[in-house]
Amino acid sequence: MFRKLNIKILLSILLALIGVIVLVFMLDEKKGGRTIREELVRLDSASVTSILLYPQSDKHAEIKFFKEGARWKVQKEKIMAEADSNGVRNLINTFKLIKPQRLASSEKSKWKDYSTDDSLGTRVKFFSGDKLYADVVVGKFSYNNNTRLGISYLRLYNEEGVYAVDGFIPMEVNQPFNQWRNKLVFKGEKNNFTKLTFNYPADSGFVLQKENGKWKADTAFADSAKVDQYLNTISYASSTSFADACKETSPIMALSIEGNNMNRATIGAFLSDSIQRFILHSSNNPEAYFSAGNEKIDEKFFKGKNYFLPIVIKEKSVKKK
Repeated sequence: MFRKLNIKILLSILLALIGVIVLVFMLDEKKGGRTIREELVRLDSASVTSILLYPQSDKHAEIKFFKEGARWKVQKEKIMAEADSNGVRNLINTFKLIKPQRLASSEKSKWKDYSTDDSLGTRVKFFSGDKLYADVVVGKFSYNNNTRLGISYLRLYNEEGVYAVDGFIPMEVNQPFNQWRNKLVFKGEKNNFTKLTFNYPADSGFVLQKENGKWKADTAFADSAKVDQYLNTISYASSTSFADACKETSPIMALSIEGNNMNRATIGAFLSDSIQRFILHSSNNPEAYFSAGNEKIDEKFFKGKNYFLPIVIKEKSVKKK
């Protein structure tokens, strides 16, 4: 009988210990967990339909990304624009699968140390329809001189644990609204260009055209090196100086670019104030208007005819004594 009693006592103690272990595990899990997670975030990138981003660099103003057909749009307050599709794709891929290296802290009091609190962190939420896929606060990052790798600190929004993960994630997500927009002014393959028409006031326009492999400015042969330099400059141009309050009028200058294997592209310049200089609009990115401003992007596209002509050096006549 005494033996049976001991067995009952031992079983009771064992059950009590199991209960304590389960309780501790549940409390730790609620706090963010002391045991390292195998995965912190996993996304099905094809299923993500919208994203909400609250960058610390933009005073946590909400930036909304959403799909419109196959294209991504981005919105901040009343401004809705074409999104930089590569930027959105990279954002999703960054969080596609994040595996933590270690648990940096499991205490809320340490959030500020890792910039994962509401004031210092950048919050990002991923949705598939109405379903919330992931809700993450991205904190600070550090650099490991030994491994030469970046370490970022992340926290799941509803948990207390802060995790160290590989990469420079804060640099990727903590970006203001204009960085997420389609910044393209013009893009083209210079070897396809065959005709550029410059329309300027007072009949000062001209045509730069390729004939039999040679470039001409109207009827005069152009300097091939200058033409090549110019085409290199305009073949890709981008800007973050958006002019959202632009009221479109007739352009004071216009450039038409035609060529092989391409649609005709146009860039128009509208008069603005003395600071913004001109407002530019391109058929490559019809929803956006750009301020020339300090970037002087108008000077990339609009050149005078003499710019393309060879420099003629006149020989000085030497008088005989």
